[in-house]
Amino acid sequence: MPEPSDDCANVADPVLAMHADLIVVLEAASHQGNAEIPAEQLTPSLADLRTATESIESPELAASVSRLSAAAEGFQGVATEVAAARLVVQAAGLVVDSVPLPDLIESSDEAVRAAGELMKTNLDRIPLLTDDLTASLQEIQQHCGPLTEIG
Repeated sequence: MPEPSDDCANVADPVLAMHADLIVVLEAASHQGNAEIPAEQLTPSLADLRTATESIESPELAASVSRLSAAAEGFQGVATEVAAARLVVQAAGLVVDSVPLPDLIESSDEAVRAAGELMKTNLDRIPLLTDDLTASLQEIQQHCGPLTEIG
């Protein structure tokens, strides 16, 4: 088992907070293709994670924590793009949450169709971002051991 270091102690709480926030975001994104994704949920924990990353001495741990931050930023980007597309659909007079994503993509309204395609493109990024998230968390735990025992 790895020996917890000061680096690990410094990142344990921010990493655990980011993980909890990402679970909320992923659950929201998985309910329905065009559901609102609470990107603002990630902002405080992402800032804390960036601050903690600045003090990491281990290059391996710094790389893993940076990868986790990049995945979180990716989720924020997805959420922002989906939110913008939702506004386009709402502007067309539709109740976004009541229209399935495939119906948006097949809409005769060009703006709605483009918004649906933008949503789908961004939502298709979620599995790759989730893989990055999982891999970075595993790397961090390989370096530090179970974070819940450190923080």
